[in-house]
Amino acid sequence: YEEDIFYSVKIGFITLFSRDKPKKAVQQKTTVTPENDEKLKNTTAQAVSDKAEVISEKAGQTEQNKVEIPQEEEIKKPKRNIFERLRQKYDAVKRKISVILESIRSIAVKKDAAIKFLNEEGTVEGAKFLMGQSFKLLKNILPKKIEGRLRFGTGDVYTEGQYLSCLCLIYPLIGEKLIIIPEWEEEIIEGDIRLSGRISIFTLLIILLKAVFSNSTKQLKRNLERCRKSL
Repeated sequence: YEEDIFYSVKIGFITLFSRDKPKKAVQQKTTVTPENDEKLKNTTAQAVSDKAEVISEKAGQTEQNKVEIPQEEEIKKPKRNIFERLRQKYDAVKRKISVILESIRSIAVKKDAAIKFLNEEGTVEGAKFLMGQSFKLLKNILPKKIEGRLRFGTGDVYTEGQYLSCLCLIYPLIGEKLIIIPEWEEEIIEGDIRLSGRISIFTLLIILLKAVFSNSTKQLKRNLERCRKSL
C-alpha cells in the first residue's frame, strides 16, 4: 500500500489497539494589533536584510573563486603523482624481471654442476661399482628356491588390487613356483611356503667393506661433495 493503513480494534467501548490518523496541527490565530503589526514588519525586514547579506557573501566567494588562478605548484602536483606511479610500476616490473633472471641463473648453475659431476673422473665408475656390489648383496640374501602357495585377502577390493600390483613385479620370477590365490571378500592370510638357500655372513661382510673403503666409492663421494658445494 502506498498510503498508511489506519485501524482500531474495540470490544464494546474498550479499544484494544489502534492506529489512528495523525492529527493536523491546529494553527493558532494571532490577533492583529498595531503593535503586533509593527513587530511583524520589523521581523520581516530583518529577515530580508540577513538573507541579502548571506547572498552577497556567497556571491563574493564565488567571484573570488573565479578570479583565483592555480599556482604553478598546484598545476604540477598531479603530474608529480603520475610520474610517481609510473616510477613505482617500473620498479615493480624491474623486481619481477630480476627474480626471473635469478631463477634462470640458478637453474643454469644447477645444470652446469650436474653436468660437471657426471663428467668428473670416477663418477660413472663409482656408480657402476656400487650397483655391482648391491646386486651381489641381493644375490647372497635372496633364497635360491621358492615353492608353495599363498592365499590372502584384505576385505577391501582397492587395497587388494594394490598388493597384487606389487606382487606382479616379482611374479615372472616365481610364478611357476609360488601359487598366489587372492580373496576379494574375505580378510585372510594363509600359506604354505618353502624357501631354500644360504646366507654367508663372511660374504656379506666382504661386500660391505668393499663398498665402503673402495677407491671408486671414495672418489664418487668426493665428486658428490664438490657438486653439493657448487649448488
